[in-house]
Amino acid sequence: MLDALTELLQAHRLTDIEVQDIARQAGISRSNFYFYFPTKGAAVAALISDIQHNLRAVAVDWYGRNDLPDDERIVRGMRATIEYWRAHARLIAAMFEAVNEDAEVRQAWQETLDELAAGASERIARDNTQFSGFQPPTLAAVLVDMTARAMERDVTSIVDTGRPLPEIEAALVHVWLTSTT
Repeated sequence: MLDALTELLQAHRLTDIEVQDIARQAGISRSNFYFYFPTKGAAVAALISDIQHNLRAVAVDWYGRNDLPDDERIVRGMRATIEYWRAHARLIAAMFEAVNEDAEVRQAWQETLDELAAGASERIARDNTQFSGFQPPTLAAVLVDMTARAMERDVTSIVDTGRPLPEIEAALVHVWLTSTT
């Protein structure tokens, strides 16, 4: 069902997709859809959970490795994150549209941002034992929100023009480096 929804979101806005469309695309009955998801927003929320898991997995060099210098971890993590979102630009652009159209999807996306910020906060706190200035949770939330907005702009550009925004990776790496090291 999620694959069917993914395909539909790449071609249509969430508001234009009915549960019947998802069921038909998945080759199941409408009642089978409701066995798994109470609403189409809940199905999109499940997609967002997959996106969050994948973003965290591709950025493992930054979140999880301790054997690399800070700057190399940030560069690798950001590069992998950007490669992921660009490879899935249509789906992620559709997800951002859905965030603006559906309260359940918006809540799921906010929970994803909060989860990513919590992980970033832990990493910032580990890396900066002598930290001065903003507290790691505040800084992490701002950096994650900024990165998500850059992601939204970049995938929208890819969908609209076929081209990503120039220098996104360099700008994000610069901001993360100067803010966290």
